[in-house]
This record gives sequence, structure tokens and C-alpha cells, in this order.
Amino acid sequence: MIAGHCGLPFTRIFDGRLWHNPGVIGMPAHDGTPRVWCSVLTPERGGLRIELVALAYDHTTAAARMRAEGLPDGYAACLETGFWPSEDVLPAAERAARGKPLDPRSVVWPWPGRISAVA
Repeated sequence: MIAGHCGLPFTRIFDGRLWHNPGVIGMPAHDGTPRVWCSVLTPERGGLRIELVALAYDHTTAAARMRAEGLPDGYAACLETGFWPSEDVLPAAERAARGKPLDPRSVVWPWPGRISAVA
């Protein structure tokens, strides 16, 4: 399963099955950095490579524009600080990881014979 929107990027492979969430492009990952995340999926021999990629952007201008539009300040502050305004919605393990910067990473989901490159 590949899904989005939870805001916290992760990849889990269990019993040969994939569960991947690239994070969310519009909010930092609650890791104390203003970076946002996306994933690049690349079919390769023997599986699917999943690269978690951090994106830097002009978060200062984005936050200023949010404030100028009268949007909630908590979310503008989140773009600047990398901390969510609604931490209470997170499970204890994710709250405990607050402020620990995530690292870009790459994993291969081994699923031979089921994935082919698209030209």
C-alpha cells in the first residue's frame, strides 16, 4: 500500500508486503526542520526502489504568505519551526521522536516478476 497525508514519512515491509507513506509535501515531518518530503519510486530488477527525498523550499516566504492570507498561525509557524501545532494527535512514539531530524533513505521492496519499468 502506498498512501499519503499522515505527514510522517515511513516505509515498512512485512510478510513481503509494502506499506509506504511519503509524508506530505505541505507540512514538515515534525522533526524540527522545515523540510518537506516526497518519494521517488523506481522499478528495478527484482523489486521496487523507494527513495525518500527531503525538499528544501522558501518556507519563510510561504509562512509569511499564509499569515498575510489570515490562515491559522500555528501552521505558518510549523513551516518555520518544523513542529506541528497539533502534536496531541500523534501516538506516543511519534511524540517522543519530536525534533529528531529524519534522514533521506532508500529501500528496495523485493517483489520479483511483478514490477516492470514503464517506457
